[in-house]
Parts: sequence; structure tokens; C-alpha cells
Amino acid sequence: MTRPYVRLDKNDAAVLLVDYQAGLLLLARDIEPDKFKNNMLVLNELAKSFNQPINTWG
Repeated sequence: MTRPYVRLDKNDAAVLLVDYQAGLLLLARDIEPDKFKNNMLVLNELAKSFNQPINTWG
């Protein structure tokens, strides 16, 4: 049975950033550390621009 497509509503969403540690940047082997760090920062800024709750853990 197919579910109907329901568009994501920013009022019912949150961003969860999990376990971003300084040492994690050095362990990422499939992406350059600077690019990885930049991606994390951009995701955070994007969530802020949409006034999304941002939860961090780690």
C-alpha cells in the first residue's frame, strides 16, 4: 500500500547534530576534513536561517 506524499513542514521539524567531536574530523576518510567541517557548519547555519530548533549531542 502506497502512502501519499506529505511535504515536510518546517514548523514540525528540528535539526539534530549528533556527536560532532574535534577528533571526528581527523577520522573522516571519505571526505577532506575541511570540507567535512564546512558541511557541518553550513547545515547549522541553514537550520538557523529557517529558525529551526537545533539540538546538539556529543
